[in-house]
Amino acid sequence: MMQRRLSWRLVLLLLLLHQAAPLRLSVYTPSAYAQNLPSATDVPCVFFAQHSLCLYTKHHGVNAEQLTQAVECFQQRIERRVLPVTGSTYADCLAKAIRALEPAADEAIEVIIHNPSVDFANYTYKNPDPASTLPHKVTFSSSFFNTADPPSARYSSFITPTPQSLAIEISNLLDARQMTDSGLCDTHFFNKERLCYDSIVASLKSSKVVYPRTPLDRPDPPTTLESKAFRRTLKKPDLYINTESEDETRESLLRFLALPLAVGVISPEQVMDLNPLLTKDMEDRIKLQDRARSESESGDGKWFLWNGFFAKYYETPPSSALSPPSTSPDVVLCHGFGGSGRQLSSLAKELSKFGHRSYAPDLLGFGRSQKPRVLYTQYLWSMYLSDFTRRFVESSDVVLGGNSIGGYTVMASASEINNVGLSTTQPTTPTVKGIALFNSAGVLYEPDEYKSKISTEGTIRDQTLNDRLPPFAPPPSFLLNLGSTLILKGLRPRIRSTLEWLYPERTSRVTDELAADILTDSYDFGAKNVIISGGKLPSPQSANELLDPAREGFGGPVIVCQGTEDPLNDAKLRADQFERVRDDIEIKRIAAGHCVMDEKPAEVASYLVDWMKTKC
Repeated sequence: MMQRRLSWRLVLLLLLLHQAAPLRLSVYTPSAYAQNLPSATDVPCVFFAQHSLCLYTKHHGVNAEQLTQAVECFQQRIERRVLPVTGSTYADCLAKAIRALEPAADEAIEVIIHNPSVDFANYTYKNPDPASTLPHKVTFSSSFFNTADPPSARYSSFITPTPQSLAIEISNLLDARQMTDSGLCDTHFFNKERLCYDSIVASLKSSKVVYPRTPLDRPDPPTTLESKAFRRTLKKPDLYINTESEDETRESLLRFLALPLAVGVISPEQVMDLNPLLTKDMEDRIKLQDRARSESESGDGKWFLWNGFFAKYYETPPSSALSPPSTSPDVVLCHGFGGSGRQLSSLAKELSKFGHRSYAPDLLGFGRSQKPRVLYTQYLWSMYLSDFTRRFVESSDVVLGGNSIGGYTVMASASEINNVGLSTTQPTTPTVKGIALFNSAGVLYEPDEYKSKISTEGTIRDQTLNDRLPPFAPPPSFLLNLGSTLILKGLRPRIRSTLEWLYPERTSRVTDELAADILTDSYDFGAKNVIISGGKLPSPQSANELLDPAREGFGGPVIVCQGTEDPLNDAKLRADQFERVRDDIEIKRIAAGHCVMDEKPAEVASYLVDWMKTKC
């Protein structure tokens, strides 16, 4: 009798415990999951929404093959299966994830949301599909990142989809052969043997990075101008890179680790433990994660990852006063050396009055974007801008505009986007309809001189890709380090006076905020590496070559808004030279300095709007 009583009480106790401890399903966005990879003891099973991973490929600069390998790394790390969960709605995905947990028929389920990209505050479990209806009581709670492990031992993770991903065709994105490889692609994930956590650890412990020979199912690795320039600086065509230079070893490792860090295969803390050479770089990455989180919450610009590195951009929508909404092309604006996307905000606001949506990214190494200790070249920046345009501009037409080195960058990016085939990757990839140059950098030749160089030497593009450039011989590293340190120390006290020198017609446009922004950015870790890279720049393509459609240059409409009072060079002569590059280049000579688009934003905007109406 006593035994029956105990059995009855035990059953009742188990039922009460069951009600008190519901099955918990933890929901992560991709970025939250990557930054907070749970340990093996916490996660019996991991769920990935396939179309969320597809969106991750688009917005984080990785391709489907790389994500496949990352998922395999997760399986090895957590020693659990990784189950794909697909669905057309949040509820559908949640239903499939809950079923995969195999809960009891009446078991209560609590869904915990970690750092969602959508508002789950009032989310309720609803699904219009009767077949997906579950007989479970589902409640929702939120938790910012993984601050504490849920008390339940039955704990699972699930990466949610986002609304934008629903419009993307999964089949196209998952076909790796249709994916266009982003910049730095020659340093990631393309070994014959798949990348795994063990291989990353081995690379870190030995400071050896295995560079690819056979990516995917192609006979040769993808070749880009950026990857060729990088290999030339290393002077190491071998498969194994094991240089004696500490700087080169660090750069090789940073490039190799960028994507594994981005998708959470390895953490910055683990990297520091395995290779002390990267301690400062990983400490900086952790700070960047915190910065990106706090600034995103404050609404100050938007953050994204490019090839695993943190980057920031600013978006200015068309004026809400416009009715009906304008169909004008979007505009991507690129700042100059030492500047940032914030310096283009005045021009962006003027363009918004005429119905143009503008984007102004901080180039990698400038502004608030990360400044990793890697080699910065014109090819890296043009790939960055091309990828940015492809990933974030949603309109079918786009105009690229750039100041100083940003002008040079947009010439190169326009050629790449329109001629290299990026438009085949996504159905929404825009076409560059025109480019605007604001006191652009770049070598300019007279037409006869350019023709002579092409006939005798060929293009710089061909020389670079075919290894026909002179041997690489940069100054010694200690001189470059010393020089960059002295340059920064000399410039910081004179930022405001230098800006006023560059804004000769309207020095009032130089604000305390502008000077403070540049000063703050100059103190970021790795800032001097951009200056160091200046001593290692590969031979540049001329503006003539970049605007020559017969040699894969941009052949569309071009407008040059030239500040004729630019103290950095003979701006009037450069305007005349641009006019002679091609007969159809439109020149607007403006009484302003080097940053004409910020010194006289309204005047520049009026020229751009009229030009876009007639030419773009």
